[in-house]
Amino acid sequence: MRIRYIAILFLFVLFSIEGFGQYKISNGKNDLLISGMITTFYNYNAPKPGIVDHRKNSFYLRDAQLELDGGNKKWDFAVKVDFADLFSATDDPDSPGMMEANVTYKGWKFMDIVAGYQKLPFSRSVQVSFAYSPWFRRAEICKGDYFSQRDIGVTFVKKMWKKKLNVYAGIYSGMGESSIKTPNDFSGNPEYIARAEFNWPGGGKYRNIDPEHLKKPTFSVGVNGRYARKQSYSGGGYPIKTINGDKYVYGFDVNGMWQGLSATFEMHQIYMKPETQEFLYGLNTDYFRAGGWYGELSYHIKPINTVISGRYQEMNANDLVKGITKHVDASCVYMMKGYDSMLKLNFNYNKQEEFLTEVSPLKWRWQLTLGWQYMFN
Repeated sequence: MRIRYIAILFLFVLFSIEGFGQYKISNGKNDLLISGMITTFYNYNAPKPGIVDHRKNSFYLRDAQLELDGGNKKWDFAVKVDFADLFSATDDPDSPGMMEANVTYKGWKFMDIVAGYQKLPFSRSVQVSFAYSPWFRRAEICKGDYFSQRDIGVTFVKKMWKKKLNVYAGIYSGMGESSIKTPNDFSGNPEYIARAEFNWPGGGKYRNIDPEHLKKPTFSVGVNGRYARKQSYSGGGYPIKTINGDKYVYGFDVNGMWQGLSATFEMHQIYMKPETQEFLYGLNTDYFRAGGWYGELSYHIKPINTVISGRYQEMNANDLVKGITKHVDASCVYMMKGYDSMLKLNFNYNKQEEFLTEVSPLKWRWQLTLGWQYMFN
């Protein structure tokens, strides 16, 4: 019943926007901005020999997002919901039902404070919305199975030199996307995250496409780290999103754009010291590592408003066991109306899989996804 009421509210707001063109509401003291995104696609999997399950060959509603942003000179707020995932009741960290619900205080000159459920300041890939990316899915290391993308907590933000240098530090529940349902585990310990990024010539935006064909090259580099000590294992596939013990994650990312060309490289390493032995495989050690990286290159062909992209990625879930996951991806995007209306065609090739028995192997050798993204704002 509750979901039905939410759906009615979503449709009412959507048709109100379309009918009256009301994207911004203001009472003179506060502004309210309304935006959203709808994405639907068809997915086809080429199964491995012996696989007869074709259920994933289907149409999907990936996004039915509604976002409310508002505030004044001292306060901002953001509420963002994806009704497609809310209705399906899936637990996909890369595409959750509740995406944001937070408040930002800007009253201090030296620092801003963000409190509530929010994207975590870790990994450039996570900060880039799918709306500004040629992909339907993030790289394996960044998709939310090995470290969380969102959580409830407080972030302290300092932006300096016309946003050339941005520094973030925060404390969070450590439960990631499940923090809305589960406040904490038995340890009661939080997670700590910090990130610093340098942008040149400044004011960098989280984009992976350059349709403007920037005449001056832009450059961004970020470094980040996080630490948590928990008492339980969680995560999709190989459960190391949280572990019973100490977990450190650290990484860096580099991005550049110029004349329609954009390039990104990102790497993360995970160091874990568990209190139990099941992931040490009887070896003479008290820790293990995991990690991965990806490289991405895109070019916007201006005369035909088309973006072609390529991506290579590797992931290792446990360095004590032989085996590395490798994927090769390609994308073609037709920008019918800039970012607001795009046709995306993604090709994903499963080149090599992790041999860990705990990781559920993919049933497909390659995958083709064709979809349409539409934003209203």
